[in-house]
Amino acid sequence: MTSETKLGIVILSFFIGCVGGLGIAGLMDKGLFETWHSLGSPPNKGVDILDTNGDSVYVKASDGKVYICQQFPQDKCWEETDWPIDIGPKYLCGPTDLWSVNPPSNVVDSIEISYCPFIESGVQVKYVVLTNGSIWTWRHSTSGMLSFGIYVYNIGLGAVGGLLLGMLITTVSKTKRP
Repeated sequence: MTSETKLGIVILSFFIGCVGGLGIAGLMDKGLFETWHSLGSPPNKGVDILDTNGDSVYVKASDGKVYICQQFPQDKCWEETDWPIDIGPKYLCGPTDLWSVNPPSNVVDSIEISYCPFIESGVQVKYVVLTNGSIWTWRHSTSGMLSFGIYVYNIGLGAVGGLLLGMLITTVSKTKRP
């Protein structure tokens, strides 16, 4: 194998690594790797999601009482609350281009909110109630500079991986020749 061929393999591997890192960063930025989390179930199991502001969710139970689960700033779930209640501004961003993550199976009711408390950040939150009365949530946050960091990190990691792969290929192909 000539040195020009080896250099071509290393350069090609480098670019393939960069493109792979870019693809993974794009999927991370869209929330593909975020997972659903259980918030448990309110007493007498949840039957209807009434409202959310992204940080808390209001759920009607089968006995007609309304319960709240506050995830931020503290994690307090399933305290009985009055309804209706003004939950304040939602800072809605409008339609988002975030990834559509499939909810768990057996969904009875769902609610989704996208809000932008700051100019360069956005959050998409989804809540679902399942047939067994448990509540699940999915949350994905984006930030202008954080997203940039995700891209730089993954492209850099892909570039290093591509270089190592290219060098490994040229080394292995060199040792097989007599």
